[in-house]
Amino acid sequence: MKKANVTYKVIFIGDVFTGKTSIIRKKICGETEKGYFCTVGNQIYTLENESSTHNILLQIFDTMGSEDFMSLTQSELRNSSFIVYVCSFDNKSSLYSLKSKWIPLVNEIVDSSSFYPYIVANKCDIPENERCFLKSELDELSEEMNAKLFCTSTKENIQVDKLFIEFFMDIKSHLFTSIENSKVRIQSLESLKSVDLSRSSDASKNKGCCG
Repeated sequence: MKKANVTYKVIFIGDVFTGKTSIIRKKICGETEKGYFCTVGNQIYTLENESSTHNILLQIFDTMGSEDFMSLTQSELRNSSFIVYVCSFDNKSSLYSLKSKWIPLVNEIVDSSSFYPYIVANKCDIPENERCFLKSELDELSEEMNAKLFCTSTKENIQVDKLFIEFFMDIKSHLFTSIENSKVRIQSLESLKSVDLSRSSDASKNKGCCG
């Protein structure tokens, strides 16, 4: 049986210097950036996978954290399947910006029930006593948002692969649920048809007796 093709949109947002590009390129290209890689405009990458029933394509949007490209980022947020909020353990303001800027921005534009929220705290290779915020702050935020939390490091290749695997796991779960719901709807329709046919048969019998 030929598999159906489905496309899901993933958008990475957050302040500049948090490592959004590095995370994506580490997975897509196997590269570890040396120094800061400046994203010019919004870049799009693709990643493929498959389930037993579908060919899955991820369109991954790497956005600028700069105010100069905010209108473009706002446009890209629409129709997203996954929104990944990125902060960095070496920058306390990056976490504050998620709470005060990026999360409110998404809430204004996108229905919270229409996408999977993820929080990514990058540069987790930094020793805990040198980090600018605590892991417990991330736990609290992720619980409040019902978001999945990943602490990543492109330098040490920590949880980068697992992050993208989780995207596909969520997609496959969503597809399976959709298929099962479709089966239930079909069974319900078949039951209704059976009931309607029996009623029609009874009505014909009654008509014959009274006619």
